[in-house]
Amino acid sequence: MNLDPDATHTIESVTLYGSLTDQDRLEVTDVDVIAFAQRRRFRNLPGGTHPRPEHRGHAGVTERLAEQEAATDRATLEALLRAGHDRLDISVVDERSDIQSPIPPGSTEIEVFRRSC
Repeated sequence: MNLDPDATHTIESVTLYGSLTDQDRLEVTDVDVIAFAQRRRFRNLPGGTHPRPEHRGHAGVTERLAEQEAATDRATLEALLRAGHDRLDISVVDERSDIQSPIPPGSTEIEVFRRSC
């Protein structure tokens, strides 16, 4: 994904949390994953939104449209990463996300990937 020039995001890090990381838990109910991502930056569009064909070259795209597009891109990426695994609960967080970390306070976190610069 990070090498795909048409991808909407670059994955910066991936963290596991929840029942999978709880040593006192006897049963793992699902796999909770958060992917911290950065939206790719594209010229002429506010907030680095993905250059959809109908928006290319239009500097006047509204902020509201950029927010909607960012949310749609996150949901699409989550579905792609989930890839039919019904026990995988994945959240993608980027700079336009309302909640910057859905990990509950006090949860054990295990970072399993960090992009090298």
